[in-house]
Amino acid sequence: MPVDPIWRQLGDQLVHRRVQLDPEYRTRRAFVVATRAVGANGWYRMITSLELGERDNYKRETLAAAETAYRLQPGSIRAFIGRGAPLQCLDDAEADAPARPRQPPRYDDPVLQYLWETPDPSLSESQREALVQVYLALSGAASRGASAAPQPPASARTA
Repeated sequence: MPVDPIWRQLGDQLVHRRVQLDPEYRTRRAFVVATRAVGANGWYRMITSLELGERDNYKRETLAAAETAYRLQPGSIRAFIGRGAPLQCLDDAEADAPARPRQPPRYDDPVLQYLWETPDPSLSESQREALVQVYLALSGAASRGASAAPQPPASARTA
């Protein structure tokens, strides 16, 4: 079944937005790397399919992740497809300025590095920071000799 031409128009708009965000994003691969989906071939394939207008059956979560990556307002893609509404950028005032991602932190601890680089493109930077903080809190408790499991009540221990 052929895909509605509106999806190809959306793809053209997304390519334009990608390059507008940063001229270094002329290649899809650079964009995928910058949106923290390093090594996520599924993310690269999804972005390619979306930009080429190859299909029209995306999950809501997938479109939300794409809106985050392209720095679009939530629901902007569905509004474009459904009503032909223009894509709404999160930062219309800065839309013409290149958006350079800040360098992600590098950790000596491989677990911390993995948590930061979690291959889920829908995680925001603050959520990644929260993962790191939880790990640090739990590993700090373990290093002090505290148990990860709560102690049973005293009545259960004497029985």
